Amino acid sequence: MSNVTQLLIEPPLLKVVRNQVLAIVNLSNKQNLTLAQAQDTIHSMGMLAREAHDYIVDAEFEAAGQPARKGGE
Repeated sequence: MSNVTQLLIEPPLLKVVRNQVLAIVNLSNKQNLTLAQAQDTIHSMGMLAREAHDYIVDAEFEAAGQPARKGGE
């Protein structure tokens, strides 16, 4: 029997934020949506924005040399 070790490399927090902002921009470019689809899109954009904000705060803590808050805790 063999052991497998998985290496997990976390991207820098601000890179994650950039990707989330790009996802928000991508969602905002959707056109010809029904009312329900538009509401779902706006809800998704809000969730991404809140998560991006949490990562920005975590990055500020990290830059100050304090431990990160781990996503809004």
